Amino acid sequence: KETKKFLMFNPHLNNIKINANWWGKIWVEPETGMIVRQENNWNYYLIFSPSQKQLVESGRLWQEDEEIKRLIRIAQSKKAMGQIWEIWIPVYLLLFAFAFAVGAFLKEKQTIILRSTLAPKTTEYLKDYLEKDSSFIIGKNLFLAYCPERIAEGKALEELSEIPQLIGTFDEESAKRAENLFGKLTQKILFSDPRSVELAKLYCNISRSIQFAIANEFMMITEENYERDAHEVTHLVNEGYKRGDLASPGLTAGPCLYKDGHFLLQDTPFTDLIITAWRINEGVPAFLVNGIRKRTDLKGKKIALLGAGFKRDSDDTRYSLSFKAKKILEHEGAIVNLHDPYIKESLKVTEVLKDADVVMVATNHSFYEDLGLEGIRKYSKKNALISDVWNIFKTGKILFELEKYK
Repeated sequence: KETKKFLMFNPHLNNIKINANWWGKIWVEPETGMIVRQENNWNYYLIFSPSQKQLVESGRLWQEDEEIKRLIRIAQSKKAMGQIWEIWIPVYLLLFAFAFAVGAFLKEKQTIILRSTLAPKTTEYLKDYLEKDSSFIIGKNLFLAYCPERIAEGKALEELSEIPQLIGTFDEESAKRAENLFGKLTQKILFSDPRSVELAKLYCNISRSIQFAIANEFMMITEENYERDAHEVTHLVNEGYKRGDLASPGLTAGPCLYKDGHFLLQDTPFTDLIITAWRINEGVPAFLVNGIRKRTDLKGKKIALLGAGFKRDSDDTRYSLSFKAKKILEHEGAIVNLHDPYIKESLKVTEVLKDADVVMVATNHSFYEDLGLEGIRKYSKKNALISDVWNIFKTGKILFELEKYK
């Protein structure tokens, strides 16, 4: 009947607000909301801690330590919350600020579990930091494990128990303690050393970025160089072919796919594949806008941009390429109105579509599938151009005229 509290410290998050526009805010997980529940005389807390600064002010965890405040000011001025400096190398300030802050409060036999994506060797750096000038020895009187999450946003409750949990430790006792926690949450656990687990977590995301980049590169080649439909060619590749795993094109974005490849750049001699994949994915909005511009003069045209989230049926807009598309369109002189069914501050879809010259689907929300071309036709201009890189309207066309598909 003992009551326990679980604190999840996450330096990505700097306040608690739903329907946010950038990093530092949480998003909605289906069937969860804000989790604070009681079951079998246990209290379960899923706590997204505020930024370091807010913890200093409200949590009194670090009292009035000037060194911590200095690190926070530096980190925030450099946007270190995103874990990457402007020069694309990892930043460790907030992690070490956290370690410095809680160091005075650590007790023997406690366990520290790292959950977020980390640059290679980060867990080793933290181990050295915790043991330096202290009586703690990892594996003897203090325990440390790297246990990254690999669940897809929006599928947390579903995938938490399905996907094997990786546990990276320096010693068996830390592994046993981490297993004691995650063994209650998932069906399978894979053990290794921290650096191998750090790399595995990064490779999960980087390989997806490269996979999507291949699809987007093929889309550009097919549409621009050979004047054929990319979705038709993708279908021909995959249909009935045992090794046909070519992904479909789309706007590939989000904080993980955007930044994780850069964790490897400082130590990797051959970075062309990682960097090129990132550039290809980031270049899709410009490619799509260029295709529209070839069909019509965008100056003064009304554009309905559908979707702001970086992924389907999510209100998380971090690193969404919708905003890049919006800026490029506006640079061309277009009047751009943005809609997203999951953003409360969004304009109504009827307002955005009214008399639109161009409708661009930036996010493949199921809302737009349900809306369909008939729903668009009710409000847009009859001869509106439709940009549908996701093929949610099942025409097989990246760009087409609305009046041709009745």
